[in-house]
Amino acid sequence: MPSQSRRLALKVLAAAVAWLGLPHTSNGQAIVAESAGIAPTATNATTISWSDSFDRTFLSGDCWANPMENWNVVDGAAECSSTGRFRNIQLLTHQLTNALGQFEMSVTLSQVEQGANDGGAGFQIGIRSDINEYRSNAFAANGIRAGIAKGELVIGNTKTKKPGLVNPQNVTLKLTGTPNGDRCSLTLTATSANGKELGS
Repeated sequence: MPSQSRRLALKVLAAAVAWLGLPHTSNGQAIVAESAGIAPTATNATTISWSDSFDRTFLSGDCWANPMENWNVVDGAAECSSTGRFRNIQLLTHQLTNALGQFEMSVTLSQVEQGANDGGAGFQIGIRSDINEYRSNAFAANGIRAGIAKGELVIGNTKTKKPGLVNPQNVTLKLTGTPNGDRCSLTLTATSANGKELGS
């Protein structure tokens, strides 16, 4: 999300999961499969978790933290210690390139400190630099945001107030994308720690 005025603890349960036909390569570029509709496999699904990690500044070799010094592993979660704008974690090993494929991403997050303003937390998808190269894309600030802000579920400019999303604790956000003609339909769902759907 582009702005936040509070620290966030994020536990990534399944980042960039379920590209259809998009295996990943070691340099972070996704390869487009010759045909869409291939079931997701272990080669194109990734899970990042810090639950067994010791407290430290460095998050993971597969992740780029913007900026690195504002993110730490604390008590088994990635935590942002800054109130600045556009703090994020980018998964470098995957990139959406198949317009006919589906995708799913999820993250479990908790708000650990409340500030005067709530810039939100969640996903920023479609981030793309002028040269569209995965390393330069990690620094671009465009794209569509999808997440929680001020107790509301947000996708782009669409917002809907949902009970239980103020000061979220162990809330799992799942974002799915499905091709719809020349567009992509996005669905964002929030679920509590006990599996209850809080909103979609």
